[in-house]
Amino acid sequence: MKLVKYLPESALDSFLKDSCLRLTPSKCFEDKAEFGAQCHEFITNPELDNVINMHGVISLTKSETAPLMWTNYANNHKGFSFVLEADSSNIIGSIFYLNPAVDPNLYIAKNIQYCIDLKSFLDFSNPMEIFDYYPFQKHISFLPENEFRLILPYYYVDIIKIHKVLFESDSFFLTIDLDFIYDGCMFYTCDFKRACNKIADIHSFQRKKLWFYSFDKGNQILFLKRIDLNRGSMGISVAIRKLILGNNFDLPNLTSNIKNLQKHDFFNRRFITSTPGIYHRELKNIFKITRGSTGLSFEIVEHKFI
Repeated sequence: MKLVKYLPESALDSFLKDSCLRLTPSKCFEDKAEFGAQCHEFITNPELDNVINMHGVISLTKSETAPLMWTNYANNHKGFSFVLEADSSNIIGSIFYLNPAVDPNLYIAKNIQYCIDLKSFLDFSNPMEIFDYYPFQKHISFLPENEFRLILPYYYVDIIKIHKVLFESDSFFLTIDLDFIYDGCMFYTCDFKRACNKIADIHSFQRKKLWFYSFDKGNQILFLKRIDLNRGSMGISVAIRKLILGNNFDLPNLTSNIKNLQKHDFFNRRFITSTPGIYHRELKNIFKITRGSTGLSFEIVEHKFI
């Protein structure tokens, strides 16, 4: 299955260095209706509120050329997208490393269902369907996004990033017993190194405190899940098939920066030819959006270098 993630240009270096997807707490959605529930339902159904609080969202799409996605999520075509090829029989298990012993009902991957009137909790006879349905309905106005959504519980995060200003100004972080290292730019980062595949481990309480603390902090706290390019949970490797640059992406800057990009092993393996005996090398699997009379399309980026 082909799945696409759109990102601003500022995320390119970190994507090449360590490919991750952001797990956004449902409480961080400004419009609760986007998460499939009306505001009054959170008040009248504590179970709904509790279930949704404990899980996060990874939003992808199936479209490589959606104008709305390029405008809203790739900084008006200045950014990029990458195309994942996942195993349709076990989408989440092929993208991430997840403990096979963990109940698979705790994580779900499904298409968004678009509707004029969002379905309320009262429509269900089985309370467990809260989790299976609510995160996967959105108003019909979001239809052009063609969203495919992954839902995972908070304790699956591999990396937590906290903005420098927040980390250094809030005494709350003095109560967090995790090792954060300043990245020299904007964030303090805690990398668990090994996938967090248990509800309870030595760091579980700390992760939970940060998760709930983040609900009103927007982009100041980021929770990331590392893409497993080696084997995935079921021995199935996900593949990043393409890197697609927006129509306004600074391509000359990228091509002039090849030597620095080659420091990333993933970039060398996936986006540079390595034909034995050939003196010149060239980019591969990199495309750029073009605008035509029939809409958006993309063409391969041709660039040779020594």
